[in-house]
Amino acid sequence: MTMRIFLAAPLLLIAACGQSGPEGARLAVTVVGDADRPDSLARRLADEPTLPTLIARDGAGQTVAGLASSWRFVDDGRSLILRLRPVKWSDGKPLESANVVAAFRRAATAREAVVAQSGLTGADAIAARRLPATRLGVMAPIARVVELRLDSASPLLLGWLAEPGLAVVRADATLADYKASGTPAQRVLKRTRMAASPEARPAEITITGNPDAAA
Repeated sequence: MTMRIFLAAPLLLIAACGQSGPEGARLAVTVVGDADRPDSLARRLADEPTLPTLIARDGAGQTVAGLASSWRFVDDGRSLILRLRPVKWSDGKPLESANVVAAFRRAATAREAVVAQSGLTGADAIAARRLPATRLGVMAPIARVVELRLDSASPLLLGWLAEPGLAVVRADATLADYKASGTPAQRVLKRTRMAASPEARPAEITITGNPDAAA
């Protein structure tokens, strides 16, 4: 997964941050390619820190823990049980499995392609408006456990859960490390917490697309 390798590298420019933003450095990244395309590298680099998912990817493109701290397949691979990390939304409320159910149902209603690709039970019928989103195969048995039901076992499910189309989001709060602004040609990501990041994340990241292939 080349895009993850780009993200993990110390890309172009690190300089001191002004006093108006969170503590830390500014990072400027230039990505060659058409940034207006929905599948562009620039768009995906901006999505990773702004749209948190149950599963994430490391610098080598391997699936790792995201909002889910652990998971296991049961029922011959037709069910996936995930335990959520103890994290809080920006309004101080804890992340709960009901939030994941609501986010996945919204994605299904919006006909996000990754919902059908994931193989979740009912996804195709919901996309075709034959079933309501409440019939999607995502359940909240207890507050910090999510169960995903599949039509058939899929070894690709963990990869689909790392896609931005299945991000866990709310309209009135966020779990993301960054908030995005700007245009597709130049996205500015600002860290959502003012305190210095213990993971040494930059305070601000500017991602600029350069459509000139000669670059």
